[in-house]
Amino acid sequence: MVTPAEISQKLESALQVTYVQVEDNSDGCGTKFSIIVVSPLFEGMGLLQRQRAVNDALKEEMSSIHALQMKTWTPAQFEQKKSQQSGEQ
Repeated sequence: MVTPAEISQKLESALQVTYVQVEDNSDGCGTKFSIIVVSPLFEGMGLLQRQRAVNDALKEEMSSIHALQMKTWTPAQFEQKKSQQSGEQ
């Protein structure tokens, strides 16, 4: 079974993340996750390249994961998203 902590650790070491959030959406069985990954390595990458980088980092775990919803942002995009959310409240 894959845990959110394992996913976070893998992403942090592989992608120099500045922020990572992992949620288990599978009622604890470790097969469906949603993640937010923020990394300066994503600068200049298209969406597909970013998702491939995440999939590569989680290569071993992907055999156990049935669904992975991901948001992959640069630090600048993340700051923009945060400011948009705080402006909505």
